[in-house]
Amino acid sequence: MPSSLPYSQSMSPKGPQSPSKSINDSQVTKKKRYRLSFVCQGCRRSKVKCDQEKPVCSRCSKHDLECVYDVTKQHAPRNPNKAATMARLRREVEYWKKKVASLTEENAPISNGNNENDKFWDLKVNLYKTYPRLIISSVLKREVTPLSENYLIIHDRFLCTLASSIFINAPKNSLVSALVTDVNVNKSHPHLRDVTLKMKETLKNRHPDGYERERIDKFFDRIVQLRGFSEQAQYQHIMQMFANSTSTEYLEDNCPGNNEYSNTLREIIDHFQSILPPYAVIMCHKQHFYENVYPFLPFIDKEMFEESLNVILFPDQTDPSKIKLKLGNTRLRSKVESIAILSVILKLSYISLNSVTFGNMEVKNSYVTKAMLQDYPISDETVLVAQKCLVAENWIVCVNENTISCLLYIWSFHVFAPENGDFFLECPSDILSNLIIILATSIGLNKDPSVLPLLNNPDMSDPRLLNLRRMQWLGVVAMASMESNLKGRQLLSPTELMNYFIDRNDPNALEIYMKRIQKDFNKSVLSSLVTNRYMLQIHELSFKRTQLALLLADLNRVTMSYKTGFSLRSVENLRKKINSVIDEDFDFIDLNEITEIDKKNGNISLLATQNSIAFLSRVMSTLILTRTSMALLLHFEKRCITEKDTMLPYFAHYFLQGCLDSISLASHFLNYYQGNMTSKISPLMGYTVSKELQLSLSSTLFNLLVIIMRLQFTEQMANCYVPSGLTEDLQKIEIITSLRMKLELLLKNVYLLASEHLRFVYFSVFKLLSLFDLVIQKVQNGDLLYDLFNKTPTTEIEPRVLLFLRATFNIDVKDNEPLVHNLKDHYMLTSLSVEQLQHVLEEVIKTIRNTQISTSTTMAEPEGTCTPMKNFDSINSPTLGTYIREANNESRNSLEPEADSGGLSGEVNMDLPNTLINDDVIMSIPEIFSSLGVSEFDLLFNNE
Repeated sequence: MPSSLPYSQSMSPKGPQSPSKSINDSQVTKKKRYRLSFVCQGCRRSKVKCDQEKPVCSRCSKHDLECVYDVTKQHAPRNPNKAATMARLRREVEYWKKKVASLTEENAPISNGNNENDKFWDLKVNLYKTYPRLIISSVLKREVTPLSENYLIIHDRFLCTLASSIFINAPKNSLVSALVTDVNVNKSHPHLRDVTLKMKETLKNRHPDGYERERIDKFFDRIVQLRGFSEQAQYQHIMQMFANSTSTEYLEDNCPGNNEYSNTLREIIDHFQSILPPYAVIMCHKQHFYENVYPFLPFIDKEMFEESLNVILFPDQTDPSKIKLKLGNTRLRSKVESIAILSVILKLSYISLNSVTFGNMEVKNSYVTKAMLQDYPISDETVLVAQKCLVAENWIVCVNENTISCLLYIWSFHVFAPENGDFFLECPSDILSNLIIILATSIGLNKDPSVLPLLNNPDMSDPRLLNLRRMQWLGVVAMASMESNLKGRQLLSPTELMNYFIDRNDPNALEIYMKRIQKDFNKSVLSSLVTNRYMLQIHELSFKRTQLALLLADLNRVTMSYKTGFSLRSVENLRKKINSVIDEDFDFIDLNEITEIDKKNGNISLLATQNSIAFLSRVMSTLILTRTSMALLLHFEKRCITEKDTMLPYFAHYFLQGCLDSISLASHFLNYYQGNMTSKISPLMGYTVSKELQLSLSSTLFNLLVIIMRLQFTEQMANCYVPSGLTEDLQKIEIITSLRMKLELLLKNVYLLASEHLRFVYFSVFKLLSLFDLVIQKVQNGDLLYDLFNKTPTTEIEPRVLLFLRATFNIDVKDNEPLVHNLKDHYMLTSLSVEQLQHVLEEVIKTIRNTQISTSTTMAEPEGTCTPMKNFDSINSPTLGTYIREANNESRNSLEPEADSGGLSGEVNMDLPNTLINDDVIMSIPEIFSSLGVSEFDLLFNNE
């Protein structure tokens, strides 16, 4: 009879077991685990690294998972190791010390003027979930996130209403449709091309300068698509980098002794020899790059790079205007990579030198002369050939440090080249940055090289690669963070990837990093002491810059919390940390006071770079903080409509914060272009500064504009409806008017300086300022809001315009009803007390004074405060614009200068020499906002 017991029991040497036990109890017991596990259950099950953060690890927190640590439920080892137990306990103690210190700092009470209650900052906000918006057209979709540049444009009712009035009231001969980048629209409306070309000739007649006329030709050709997409070659070549590998012949790494190169390699060599400048010019550009560009973009090891070039790059003995490449027979790929990097470096050097005015060129640069730039221009083709080399090497599969260096420099080219002014704000740079992260992690750059044994074996790898890899990873993280911060998006998280590299939350993170660098510098017998000291400074500067970028990424991540939202305390503490880092790590050095030792050691360029990075870091931080405060201002303004009693204090706080942040952002622009930074920033760093200011320009202008609109709207509503004789209300109007005039002056100054310095440099600024030509004229005439009170029959408006306004701005235009009704219940400033408004005015004046904005002689404001404007019999009065102008003129003429005006004084002179407004044609733009780049705004407007 067969046994009914399990096989393992029936065949046991001890015979059958007692049948009283259940089958489960009789099963073989698994071997117990005696090694304690300190990770959470979720990370252990998923087999991913757990940072063991308490009470919830970062991974579980990010994905809203339940985080359970079961270390207390596990059986202790039978024979525990005493030393291991003591080490574990010491780690626990250190962890909780750091935790207590961080919690103490985060929960420190934040004072807010009259509101000292801690509960004020415990309020939870959810911007990402509460205001979901998607820009949609027939060809694209783009999400609008809280810290993106488009958020203010899409969500602010004042700005949306003003933009709608511009579209509705645009004259028949305007360029509303002509400036759309959609070729189909221009093809279907040929009459618009005639209007555009007429405007082009008018503008060229006003600008005899050859460079400006050339840029006008180029910009208008882009508008009407005369050249198709020939100038967009860089976009095509980026996509060609993903070409099908089966159609590409890859480069060899070795060849026979008689230099029998493949056709692909021979073609690349011939191409480089035909486009690169003479050997002497290359040497001059290299020296300029090493001194003035490399400290900002240190993605190569200079010694290793020079060693490679010295054996392959030579002057052509038969033709002095050419160079000769001698690659030899071995390590061909590495040599081609060095030439590819060189070609991109030459272009970056050329860009940096072209950003300097020729008048200062000879004095400031001792390597490249004006004649060199004119006789041997470095074309964009050098970058395209470098990309071709990567394709020929099967770069996605065969990745190394040279590949990463080349890609980082290609990304830098697309960011800083004026011809690619929109590139940073569009998808192609997203492709590059994400791609670089993926490739960098594929070769282990995200881990400190000290943990990779083969890299630390001098027989297997050059010791100099250790610090190069560290520098490259800092560059990758800083690049990705800057991309995500500016665009308000979450790319592949550099914050998480940084955790494998170093614990960035450790207070001693910089010290730990620098010790690693110094240790590996000592391994290299080839590096000199001077070189090591110089590189240590660059490493320290790069680490600080990356730490700041990650802090800004933290702020972006917090505002995009979807399920639980975020507390105001978390935002304010991040603001405090960011400002603290800026004050401690990014101070300025006066270049006029540097020592002779610094001059002798050649540290002037490094100090100039340090100042430039300090300035750029301040601009970037102020930009992100301003977007945060403006997003919260809009949030609480909307909530005040239904929860006024509880939300008004928050509105008051963020209105003040928005004003101060907007002034600080504008001050960076004004201080640089008014010449206040000449003793701190070298003109040779202008290519980086002008790019950063271009990226912040639209936020600077629109932030000031939306605040001014609220102030002017409050003035008009108060004058229409406030009974005469109410002293408190008259005081409010007086304060609001004074505040408006100061902000208007800032707006006009930024506009004029941008028009003078950037209008013909970046295509996005050219488009942006075309809108502000109209806006500034309205501000100057005092009728900024005039068109909002007009009644327009919907029968006179094109249906596609109505659809566009509804889809983009959520503005529903009703027949014979003024647009101002869209602002119903949005004038919250009247609810603030006189004391609160006076506090705002005083803080604004103090901030203007502290930012040291220079007083302009051609653009200034009457000192003092303005008297109340006249009352209007009807809000729909057809003479409203006239009344406003009269009120402004009377109030200005009636004032005597005061001693304290916050640093702004003088007469306003608004002769707009660079504007696109004339008697024949008025230019208006469907791409109102330059940040929308290639077609977010345009294609919606032309959605057929």
